[in-house]
Amino acid sequence: MILGYVFADKLRTTAGVVATCVFCLVAFSGLLPAKDVLAVMSNANITLIVSMFVVAAGFNRTQAVHKMSNLVYRISGGNFKTALAGYILLTFALTQFVPSPMAAFAIIAPMATPAIPVVMEHGGYDGKDLLKMGWLPSIIIAVTSVLIVMTVFPAY
Repeated sequence: MILGYVFADKLRTTAGVVATCVFCLVAFSGLLPAKDVLAVMSNANITLIVSMFVVAAGFNRTQAVHKMSNLVYRISGGNFKTALAGYILLTFALTQFVPSPMAAFAIIAPMATPAIPVVMEHGGYDGKDLLKMGWLPSIIIAVTSVLIVMTVFPAY
């Protein structure tokens, strides 16, 4: 599977084709019973997230991503914090229509990606600045999440 992803470009295929081939290989090789493999495919969450990635790819190909990114950039005036707040508000608005926050993020992430270098260049930021801004919140969120999960869902 890993080799399939690594050499997908040389094989002129996509990650989706590799994943489908691995899925079929697991079923036909007997590593998992076919019943279990097909049961995973009927999970509504997986279907929703996969379809949202398809929608995000469609937004990206139709240039809707670039138009929305440019709109957020123009409204923010090149300020990184304002642009970030714009994407947070856009994600919040999208979650009102899409039931899964992860699916909404799958749609918003490609929109934020092309705007980040533009805003960073305009504001004089670089990758080290993003690391400096992000390491502490990342640690706090990770520790808090672990503590909440251990408290709310104790293993006994």
